[in-house]
Amino acid sequence: MTVNDYMNIQLNRDINLFLWKSETMKLPRDPEFYNATMGCLGFDLTTGKWVRGEFNGMLDEDGDFTTFIALSLASEDKGARELKNHTEVVVCRNNPLMIPSIVKNRWFSELRSEYDKSLMALIIMTRYSKALVAFSDQQKKQIEEALKGIKEGMPVVFTSGILEEVTQLDLTNPQDADKIQYLSSAMGDVDKREANLKGIDLELLDKRAQVTSNELKQYDDLTTLEYTIMYNERIRFVEEMKKNGYELEIVRNPIFFDEPTEEDIKEGEFETKEDEEIPEEPSGDEKGQEGTKEEEKKDDNEKPEGN
Repeated sequence: MTVNDYMNIQLNRDINLFLWKSETMKLPRDPEFYNATMGCLGFDLTTGKWVRGEFNGMLDEDGDFTTFIALSLASEDKGARELKNHTEVVVCRNNPLMIPSIVKNRWFSELRSEYDKSLMALIIMTRYSKALVAFSDQQKKQIEEALKGIKEGMPVVFTSGILEEVTQLDLTNPQDADKIQYLSSAMGDVDKREANLKGIDLELLDKRAQVTSNELKQYDDLTTLEYTIMYNERIRFVEEMKKNGYELEIVRNPIFFDEPTEEDIKEGEFETKEDEEIPEEPSGDEKGQEGTKEEEKKDDNEKPEGN
């Protein structure tokens, strides 16, 4: 596939990492599309409309941006307006640096596309084929007619003296087909590396039974670092929107992430379910009575018939 094909696949996933919910506000069609492609999405408090744009680079005494250059989400809108940060506009950042996700996606897309080219070249070069060398047009014609007859299952008739010294070249090597698995494995490593940056743990997909619980937890903490940074920016945006009277919720998409359970929070402290009944151990007397009954049943079964 081409670089653009992979870019679209990654973008489609990125705009679904987080889910936006509100019962009182009208949300954009795909809010995360603007975070993924532009690095941020703003809400104009003066008009109650969603806006796109960027900060002008000026900072206040607290080191925060002062002005947001805003455009409406409409494509034909060319009239940029300056909105004061926090008082006239609330901005949701994709990450603290407001870097669009497509910046990293392009590198991974180019890498995948190159792997596809290598894979296709290897497949072609492992195709079983013979190259026949002709030293004259008449000899070339005889070879082509012979190959055509072989393809159609017809008898092949050669003219004496023309094809006695046909030279064959091996341009391909079918034995190299086993190297395809290495390219496929390398492509899988690229997928895992890119997914880990999104907080999706694919690295230990086939190895979880071979690692300890501590190793697994440490790796899970590492893979969720980038995602947690992105999620914190959205939580900060939601809290500021609520301060301005707007009800909004941004949650992790359960397709990609599992919500933490009570056991995860307690880090290993597990409680017995209320509806789960644990059988009681029989006392010593009850064990003896059960043993006697089993022996009596055994004796009855061993009695000969007819007595």
